[in-house]
Amino acid sequence: MLKEQVKKEEDELKKQFIEKEAKLHSEIKEKEVEMKKNEENEAKLTMQITALNENLGTVKKEWQSSQRRVSELEKQTDDLRGEIAVLEATVQNNQDERRALLERCLKGEGEIEKLQTKVLDVQRKLDNTTAAVQELGRENQSLQIKHTQALNRKWAEDNEVQNCMACGKGFSVTVRRHHCRHCGNIFCAECSAKNALTPSSKKPVRVCDACFNDLQG
Repeated sequence: MLKEQVKKEEDELKKQFIEKEAKLHSEIKEKEVEMKKNEENEAKLTMQITALNENLGTVKKEWQSSQRRVSELEKQTDDLRGEIAVLEATVQNNQDERRALLERCLKGEGEIEKLQTKVLDVQRKLDNTTAAVQELGRENQSLQIKHTQALNRKWAEDNEVQNCMACGKGFSVTVRRHHCRHCGNIFCAECSAKNALTPSSKKPVRVCDACFNDLQG
């Protein structure tokens, strides 16, 4: 009787051991799957950070180039203003000489006409340079906006978005997720079927309908 009871307890302990061993194997497998998923997410984040850093570097270089061009044009503008001041003084001196020396009237008038033509030419150059400075100022402002947008842009995570951010269609095995390469949000294939050039790309890339209209405008 005692022997049967001991055997029964032994069988029960073996059964418990087998169940705990199976449960432990199951937990280990779940942890391995979770670790693999975390490694994949970490790799994705690393790639996204690298891409954003490259975009930021490109925008920064373009901004620095525009700043240098603005400085050069401002210096040219100052030089042209100095030339205009000298030419205007020369014109005034010639006019005084013309009133004082009538015998040199024809010669003085010819010189004045030449100087006035040169003043107009320099004035045109100044106007063109001023317009170029203003245009570069606008381009510089646009680059600063792009620079700020690049810093603030967030790449949406796949596991955070369950529906298309345009039409609301739910994602599934047949309805795949697609990132817009401009705003970073996630859309279905129909709402991100167009390609366009973005400030950070050298060739057309997939964008959503809203970003496509903005980029084309």
